[in-house]
Amino acid sequence: METELEVDPIQVDLLHGKAYSDWGHASDAVSVYDQLISSHPNQFWVYLAKAIILKENGNVGHTETIQFLLALLQTYRHKYKHAGHILKASCI
Repeated sequence: METELEVDPIQVDLLHGKAYSDWGHASDAVSVYDQLISSHPNQFWVYLAKAIILKENGNVGHTETIQFLLALLQTYRHKYKHAGHILKASCI
């Protein structure tokens, strides 16, 4: 009896973007994440992955990355209400 494995297409695309980044193709990774954000705007992990890639590749300064994450956390404050306070405290 064969068991079918469910594969989350969002996770596959996140890995696709990470692979691009690891290969030195940050712009391709950002493009993958932008497409994911466009098609799945409620997925926190997509925004986070994009912010990490941008930060790792020096395309966004520390302040801009933190501001991006804070704005994102504000959007999801009902789920992650304590994370915003931790992130704000680390910026002081």
